[in-house]
Parts: sequence; C-alpha cells; structure tokens
Amino acid sequence: MSVALIIGVGEAVGRASAEKFAAAGYKVAVASRSQRLDSAKFPFFKFDAAEPTQIVPLFEKVHKVVGVPSVVIYNGMLQVHIT
Repeated sequence: MSVALIIGVGEAVGRASAEKFAAAGYKVAVASRSQRLDSAKFPFFKFDAAEPTQIVPLFEKVHKVVGVPSVVIYNGMLQVHIT
C-alpha cells in the first residue's frame, strides 16, 4: 500500500487532502505543529517546518510507523494578521 505524508494539516486543504488520499487507498500520515485531525484515523507527527533539524527525524518516524512515503504534500503556510 502506498503512503502519503501531508505536512501542514488544518481544517481545510490539509484535511481534504488526507481524506482524498485515504479514499484512494493510501495510508496517510499527517504532520503539523498542532494536532487538528483525529489521530485514530491518521497517524499524527508533531513537526514544525520552520525547524530544519526536524525534517530527517520526521521522515524516520513516518517510515517506522506507516512506511516510506511515495507522496509528500507540503501544505505549510504563514498566517499574518493585520490589525
């Protein structure tokens, strides 16, 4: 079974991507700074994309838990609030 890793998972694009890949038969792992999805459905990995030293450990953990990702989606973003 193919594995998809989605980095930057919130309630919109990341969630929709996870659902779509799961429906297509992928094992889906999600990673972000905070957990926003049900981890019973998708294995969650805490990850801050602003910290380059976390990249290799993330892939090592995903490999151990769900397998080697054949698809990686980077959905990280920076939110700026203007007042």
